[in-house]
Amino acid sequence: CLLIIFTIARRKQVRNLFLKVSVGFGGRDLIFCGCLCCFILMILILNAGPFMMDDSDSYHIQAVKWIQEYGSVPGVANLHLRFGFNSSWFVSIALFSFPMHGLKAYGALNGVLSIWICYYLLHKIFYPDRTSQFQGKRVSIASFLVLMLCIFIWPMIRGSAASLNYDFISTCCIIILFVELFNGEEKLEIEWLIWPVYLFTVRMMNFPLLILCFLYVVHLLNKRSRREALTYFFGLLIFAIPFLIRNCILSGYILFPAYQIDLFSFDWKADRRQLMEITRYIKYFNRVNPMFQPLTTTANTPFPNWIMSWFINLFRFDKLLLILSVFAYVIFLFRIRKVQSRSLRYFLLVMICQLICWFFIAPDPRFVYGSLLFSIFASIASLPALENISMKMIRFSLTITSTVILIYSISKVAFNMDYRNFLTPHKIPVPAVKKIVINNIEMHIPEKILGNWNPRCYDTELPCLYEPDPRLEARGKTIRDGFRIRNYDHYIFKGGEYKMDE
Repeated sequence: CLLIIFTIARRKQVRNLFLKVSVGFGGRDLIFCGCLCCFILMILILNAGPFMMDDSDSYHIQAVKWIQEYGSVPGVANLHLRFGFNSSWFVSIALFSFPMHGLKAYGALNGVLSIWICYYLLHKIFYPDRTSQFQGKRVSIASFLVLMLCIFIWPMIRGSAASLNYDFISTCCIIILFVELFNGEEKLEIEWLIWPVYLFTVRMMNFPLLILCFLYVVHLLNKRSRREALTYFFGLLIFAIPFLIRNCILSGYILFPAYQIDLFSFDWKADRRQLMEITRYIKYFNRVNPMFQPLTTTANTPFPNWIMSWFINLFRFDKLLLILSVFAYVIFLFRIRKVQSRSLRYFLLVMICQLICWFFIAPDPRFVYGSLLFSIFASIASLPALENISMKMIRFSLTITSTVILIYSISKVAFNMDYRNFLTPHKIPVPAVKKIVINNIEMHIPEKILGNWNPRCYDTELPCLYEPDPRLEARGKTIRDGFRIRNYDHYIFKGGEYKMDE
């Protein structure tokens, strides 16, 4: 509501923004229009097809359904700990998608995001800002490489379009911040305040980006703009406080799943020992997937011995991106002295901080695609030798890429019935369920379907429950009252779950 009010108050600027995007589109370069159409076609086909991510099937859809149907329910994490993973992106999806039971309508916002970033990067390739401290051609080449990586590394544009993935919005926002920074924004801008806080509420892994907020506030104080600094500080609280409150409602922890910060004693608080178990699992799962190496082996491998196992078992596209990124950071660090922009140096420092924190907390590359792409863009945009590359070569490469994407899109429709969704999106699978009653509330336990290794809720009617917990009880007579865990003095914790002490 605050954003809508702000939009109405700044309606002239918003109108100018849309005009800037749309005016003269018909007179744009034919290759630009053709490439954009091919990219949009691919994204539409993937977006209307089946979900392609386990997490979307397991808890992303359920998280959105809870928001749409019941809002914030106390102790919903007690049904399944992953239901307590709070994200502003799920709230956005719930707000901007119509609940269509049984149809894949939940992924619409991800599809829009994928189309938007394609348009943005294509626009930077064909129409770079010539007033930048870096020459327009270098920005075009850097944008081209970033776009190619976003297309061919599956979890980015293609994976986002085919799931409810909430990591790609972080990648997109970071891309926008650093591309605009290279486009000549010498001074710190308010975007350094808004987007880091928003991305923190999308996924708490983005907390190092909050350093940008601190730098901007210091910048304002140095200008002796104390009133402005105070105004922006309260603006940040407006972004962050609802997220923190909702964390407490869903799980009882203000920074769930960080059980170490335990400030409140709500009766619906998620069980601490199970929370310790899942955080341990998340940490070591992201080092080496259990399908490649047992979790106990990963957990018992000290630093730095686990680094080799981690790298060997990464997907090929992630290995490629990491290798390119390491070389790019080295190149850019050697050239940073020649960069006059203080803001760019600050941004580089924050990206390095984010990578260090990510590496020791949960080193899955998809969490930091934005920071990895930053180094590649920065190193290319700062190399004068690239001025000799002809734009005709870039245009030819884009034409070839768009042709391949068009063939890929047509083959999806021609050879796979799941992608022939011309009027309505793909139907979400509906697993058979076992029904149990807890305090007069009917629970639905899904069965395994489609050869999945685990049961998944998909679009199952709420509340969906994976494993009945003997300690689970309702807090009231309705679902909105929430759920809690009874006193577990008479239960023993064994094998990651509680059982009655016989």
